[in-house]
Amino acid sequence: MPLKPADRVGATTWAELTGKPTSFTPAAHDLDAHTAVTLAELSAIVSDKDVASTDAATTSAAGLMSAADKVKLDGVPVPVEGDAGKAVVVDESLAFALGTVSGGSDLLGTAVYARSEPFARDSANTISTPLAKVEVDGALLSFAAGTIGLDTAGNWDAATYATPANRSGKDFYVYATADGLILSANATYPTGYTAANSRKIGGFHCLCVAVGTISGHPLTGMAAGDVLPASVWDLQHRPQCSPEGMVWSNEAKIWVDIYLQSGTGASTKSANGGTITDTRTWMDHVDDLGAVGKRLLDDGEFQKIAEGCNQETNITGSADPGTTTGHTDTAGRRMVSNIGCEDCAGAMWQWLLDQSYRFESTFAATWGYYDLPGDKGSLYNYDNTGGKADVKLAAGGNCSDGAACGSRCRAAIFCRWDVFSILGARGCCGAMVAE
Repeated sequence: MPLKPADRVGATTWAELTGKPTSFTPAAHDLDAHTAVTLAELSAIVSDKDVASTDAATTSAAGLMSAADKVKLDGVPVPVEGDAGKAVVVDESLAFALGTVSGGSDLLGTAVYARSEPFARDSANTISTPLAKVEVDGALLSFAAGTIGLDTAGNWDAATYATPANRSGKDFYVYATADGLILSANATYPTGYTAANSRKIGGFHCLCVAVGTISGHPLTGMAAGDVLPASVWDLQHRPQCSPEGMVWSNEAKIWVDIYLQSGTGASTKSANGGTITDTRTWMDHVDDLGAVGKRLLDDGEFQKIAEGCNQETNITGSADPGTTTGHTDTAGRRMVSNIGCEDCAGAMWQWLLDQSYRFESTFAATWGYYDLPGDKGSLYNYDNTGGKADVKLAAGGNCSDGAACGSRCRAAIFCRWDVFSILGARGCCGAMVAE
């Protein structure tokens, strides 16, 4: 039925329903009552501090930056092209302005570090450094984006490291100073500086032994002393533990040791030329790595970090290498993975986190406790007299396992309490700030 005009009092016509106002003028009290609030009223509610209603955001006495301080901050020069590695010093008054209003603490402290992008390997002997602002000794230093050449003696606190051969298998650090960015082998502060007037903001590891030519390998052609690309770190892209001797695996999203474990307990390391730690139980390796903020890899992580290593070969000479470094296999190929991990396959079995199970007809056919070494408890398993039903996976293959070796090679035979010279470990940890 079609709509008809209303014929009774109070009814609304179609024209009235579809009509639109052409203008709107609210009464003054509408805005005052429902939308207006003074800065002083808002401040009193939020912080119990009085702020004049005429104050702007830059002049609040409740902790926002004052107009005078904003002028100081605006006056900080922005680095330009050609200023790479040079420092721009901001005076203490600005440093204080960036602190809390109470005046008792300085927000800058030693915490301020900001950069436009991560540090990176620019070339074999060059580090790419981003635009960065770093607090050192109460002053805010500003550095332009650029590069640092490792072969330039003036970039080091010790000119000897400008020679690539002197850098092989070593860790180095980038320090921010009022004189610019300084490279050093010192883990504390550069020679000629102190802990107060320098600040460690990054670092890297250099290849221990030349890779040679490996078709399709990311590291092919790299020479000893060249920067390992995946080892470059800075304060916002680094391991949760100390970064020495580690590389980042983007696939596994972990930092992993370049070398097999050397040392024990708090002296556990990933270092070139270290004596490989073996003849220890799985439990001992767990404690060793835990003492330095690391852990064993799991099955999938090992497969990812070992990709690109030698496959189905073992170390030349088919003997225990004894020490860590860059080895070659029986085919004369360097035993290095895509990201720079050494001896992943064909050097020594490496404990993994993963649990497995073993059964043999000779096992005692009852469940019971096996007394574990170390007087820290017993293992309840099917083979109660021998304790061999409990197994931890090992990866990579031994120095004489030949075609069985590789990134996916696994052994499901070793008990957690086994101690053999063919069993070692490799550590890893998470990222402090994942990129």
